[in-house]
Amino acid sequence: MAFYDNITKEDTDVAYKTIKKEYGFATVLCGTYAIFKPGIYTILSIIQISIFFIVLILNTIALAITVYLSLNDQTVATQTVHFIFMNAITFTILFSSNYTRPSLSRFHDDIGRDIQPYDHDTMKTVDNLKIYMKKLQKVIYITVPLLIGVFGMLIVSLGPISDYFTGDFGKKIYNENGVSVNLALPCWTPFGSNSTISFLISGTLQILDHYIIVTDIVTANLIMTVMVRHVLIEIHLLISAFNRLPERAAIMYQKIYGKKCNGKITEYHENPSLQHCYNECIKQNIKHHIRIIRLINDMNTFWNYTLMIFFFVSTISMAFSGILIMFGDGKITTLVNALVMGFTEIFDVFYICWCGKSISDASELLYMALYDTKWINANKESAKFILIMMAMTKNPYEIYFNSINKLPANFETFANLINTAYSYFNLLYAFREDKAN
Repeated sequence: MAFYDNITKEDTDVAYKTIKKEYGFATVLCGTYAIFKPGIYTILSIIQISIFFIVLILNTIALAITVYLSLNDQTVATQTVHFIFMNAITFTILFSSNYTRPSLSRFHDDIGRDIQPYDHDTMKTVDNLKIYMKKLQKVIYITVPLLIGVFGMLIVSLGPISDYFTGDFGKKIYNENGVSVNLALPCWTPFGSNSTISFLISGTLQILDHYIIVTDIVTANLIMTVMVRHVLIEIHLLISAFNRLPERAAIMYQKIYGKKCNGKITEYHENPSLQHCYNECIKQNIKHHIRIIRLINDMNTFWNYTLMIFFFVSTISMAFSGILIMFGDGKITTLVNALVMGFTEIFDVFYICWCGKSISDASELLYMALYDTKWINANKESAKFILIMMAMTKNPYEIYFNSINKLPANFETFANLINTAYSYFNLLYAFREDKAN
């Protein structure tokens, strides 16, 4: 199959091993990076991903029908629309991660090969950064699954638990609109929920839907963390390599010619062999820089569709969370669900913007490191190489929410998103007031 061959063309054993090392079985369990190896693994992966898509589509249709039936109940309608948005984000993650699988494979193949383009002393300059990023990654790996997992459990279980303690559990199955209110999330279902079997079928579909949402969003955050970690380390390594250009050239000169030099810039003009080593070191930097550009391009290709939908959906979802918190039906279930989902969306947007800002800040440091290489005193060839790289890094590297309009993920965008969400909140509030009057 052409599509299958296209999405697996960059799969390598190194990529598989790296993904397993970084995420365990998380990417397999949520379908974002299934095992497409010859044999039973491919068949099982296709079945799994197909089931996930079917569950998401069925639940989204059921939620849409619930909204239509609940137009006279603004709390149920608003809450249901919120979950439709969550399904839309999850569907995009699942689709995009498989459609752009080659980019993810190439990126993790690069991580797994652990390419060390410079001398030992230069490589050691990023050891502290690697330790810091590993510690940060551990915090994210614990915090994100814990928060989103607990929040997911609250959303699924809080309704029935609340009804049990208030004595309402099992008393009411459908509301006046035909929506099943004895489920974790009030929702119309084609199977009904008035018998044990129908309740189990409808409940299982909801739980499976929530499982897909939670695991895909958690895994997406983990993938973002690993990608940003790798790019930051590579950029800072390139910065160190430029800062150590004279030392690296002197080391290369000693290895090739068996002579020592003091590494002063005047010595490069007087010694053509040393100048040749200096140029070769710059060429190493250029190759490394091209590799970093490819990594950033792969990262933006992988996240293109997901972040574009996420930016749009999360803005509206925050507004819906605010409406539910301020003007919901007063039930603890509605309030907690709105708080949980609103907090999760704000956290995710902030985290993505922080990741984007970290990369753009690092690329600005790279530009300054290039300027500080004393290219004015270098020979014509070396100066040309450095100036070309300065031109390439003049505009900071970014993670884009929308690569078409070049909307960068940074704190300015985060502030604009919050302001837009507040505007949507005011719009929904005005609409609510008009309808009430």
